[in-house]
Amino acid sequence: MRRRRVILAVAVPLAIGACGTTRPLDPADGGRSEVGTFDTLPPSVGGTLPDGGRSLPQPSVWGLCFDGTNLYAVDSEGMQIRRYRWPELVSTAVYAVPRNVGPNVLGDCAVLDGRLFYPDVGKDVVGAIDLATGEVDGLFFGAPAGRPRSVAADQGALWVSCDDARSLFKMSVDGVLLATIPNTATVNACEGLEVAGDDIVCTDTASGAMFVFSKLDGALLEGPTEVPSWEGTVVIADTLWVGSNGFTRTGGGLTRGPGPAQIGLYPLPVRTSTSRP
Repeated sequence: MRRRRVILAVAVPLAIGACGTTRPLDPADGGRSEVGTFDTLPPSVGGTLPDGGRSLPQPSVWGLCFDGTNLYAVDSEGMQIRRYRWPELVSTAVYAVPRNVGPNVLGDCAVLDGRLFYPDVGKDVVGAIDLATGEVDGLFFGAPAGRPRSVAADQGALWVSCDDARSLFKMSVDGVLLATIPNTATVNACEGLEVAGDDIVCTDTASGAMFVFSKLDGALLEGPTEVPSWEGTVVIADTLWVGSNGFTRTGGGLTRGPGPAQIGLYPLPVRTSTSRP
């Protein structure tokens, strides 16, 4: 067996590559996309939480991503994605995502090629926000399976995790399937998804745990590791942060916290090495 170092709390540079093109999901769409809105926000500042956590002044946190300067936090209940200047956590803007006829549920986001990508569970699509113009395209490309929960950036491509498939999908930025690896360890899709080197870090709320997979073949390298309840993950300055949606783990289940003071993000310590054949 060879030793292989797996680091969860590592700096992951944002990949910049060729920019993909927006395409309709179906020819009947006629080239149109559902468009959201962009607005600036009056400044409001996050606070502190126990164990080094940071609170966020918004109703929920269902996803986190970072562009090198700003933290983006997904507010699924409001169908919004809010922008905060890091590390002060001063709110500066909000992106309103088009609402659905069915469930209004968003998931963990990723920043790549100047766009913020987010999964829309109710539409079975991945939406995109042009961070330079603020344009919100609610139908950027169709998800590879039903109920997409999270996306993660990886050197010019995106990984997508969906409830309706026991796999992780590697996609181009314009929605072309590049690779598929198995995921049989989690109960549901990954609510949080992050790429760290050759590894994929996945958090699963239903399991109450974190998992580390090889992005080469899907082999389980580490986990399940019990961690605080979360919704979304992001790597910033050598630290893996997990989003708290106001839930606490009690025995075998999850209970909603008493108020918005628990809405925020928590740092996880650096993991040690693990081994595989």
